[in-house]
Amino acid sequence: MMLDKVYPTTKPDLVRAIQKMKINKIEVIDGYTTADERELTKAAKSMSSGSGDVTVILVRS
Repeated sequence: MMLDKVYPTTKPDLVRAIQKMKINKIEVIDGYTTADERELTKAAKSMSSGSGDVTVILVRS
């Protein structure tokens, strides 16, 4: 979970929020297409197993 329910609205705000987080693992799926849905689901399930919070950030460029 992002610190104190911070919801950044700009790129600099997002960077600051991420820098404040204690991150144990990062999974990046770049250039996502609908064919990658299985990979995305697998990564989400893998991250959610175990302890700790999971934060999902989706960016459209």
